[in-house]
Amino acid sequence: MTTLPRRAAALSVCLFLLVAGMAGANPDYDAALARTRTLTDNLQSYELQGTMHMATNVKGQTGGMEMEADIFAAARYPDRLVSRQDGSFFKLDLGVGPEHSWFYLGQKNVCFLSGPVMLSRELTADQNMELVPEQVFNFFSGLGQTLLPAGLEVAEITGHEVYHMGGKDIPCQVFTSPAVPEAGKGPREYWYDPQSGLVLKAVMSVTGVRNGMQMEQTLDYETSRFTLNEPVQEDLFTFAVPAGAKVVDQLEKVVNPDSMTGEAAPEISFTDLDGNTLKLSDFRGRVVFLDFWATWCGPCKMEMPHLETLHQELGGKDGVVFLAASSEDPATIKAFLKKYGYTFKVVQVSAEDAAGKFKATSIPSGFVIDQDGVIRAHLVGAQSEKQLRAALGRAGIGG
Repeated sequence: MTTLPRRAAALSVCLFLLVAGMAGANPDYDAALARTRTLTDNLQSYELQGTMHMATNVKGQTGGMEMEADIFAAARYPDRLVSRQDGSFFKLDLGVGPEHSWFYLGQKNVCFLSGPVMLSRELTADQNMELVPEQVFNFFSGLGQTLLPAGLEVAEITGHEVYHMGGKDIPCQVFTSPAVPEAGKGPREYWYDPQSGLVLKAVMSVTGVRNGMQMEQTLDYETSRFTLNEPVQEDLFTFAVPAGAKVVDQLEKVVNPDSMTGEAAPEISFTDLDGNTLKLSDFRGRVVFLDFWATWCGPCKMEMPHLETLHQELGGKDGVVFLAASSEDPATIKAFLKKYGYTFKVVQVSAEDAAGKFKATSIPSGFVIDQDGVIRAHLVGAQSEKQLRAALGRAGIGG
């Protein structure tokens, strides 16, 4: 999918900056991370409210699309969670209560509904969160935007600023992290409350290309109320499926209602770059990663180095078949491969077959197909190497 990098999207879907001086070691930041770890180790319940503002503009301009959302989250370990984001352009509601676990996405009016589950308790900073129960139904899901990220390169000098919340003046340390242009990251800034161990305000930005234009997306988050390790009302953990919503039985179908996971892979024909015809069924007995892509697709190009890494590692004589299918002409594809040197198998496919048989109406679209020809993962959009490995793991590849 030709969209901005998914850091901002991850923050706005689930869990979830200014640079002062040279970046380097900062003992205040190290101490803050230690306090955050102590907080999360001992935390048994929380409740918080906040607001989020997101703006997307052509880089250097203003007046583009803006979005605001109210944030509410509460949890009680080990089996109660609610995390809601109610915005002008989207609505998200996920949680676990005495009767259900649920994940509702308002943009698509699709809802996953199942029985209650026990919450996982994993502090993961992975920006590309997978839609699997142990990550979605995580005790810390509602706290993501308030936990200080580890591994930041922060400015040596810590800022200090008073944060105003509910009539209280809260002295905060302000940590700034520089932009990383090659990774599409702009500057970031975090207002950290040493007393609670939470980030009460965060400002960050990402950049990327959309429709050939350089775009910038900024995200501001502010906390308006929170409690830690205090009683949380039981009636918060209830949910009713919104009227007209489509109920699905797999989490990934919330964001991809057309997911083919669990279905037999349709037969489809390809033409290799030497003009030979081959079929998907020719690879029965081996795990196949089938990727629909194009040379002009930015996210496809972001993902391809990961495919090459995995092909080199897993694509031996009897290993995983990495099959990249494009509907472009052979000359265009060959010029692309000559430039980038990828060695996994690249083939042509008709656009009609890609869209009609595999529902690949946006690219990249990837499919993990097991030895018996069953689709074990249906991926939409650029994936990280970690996500690709996890998807292959559904077909028994890797540890």
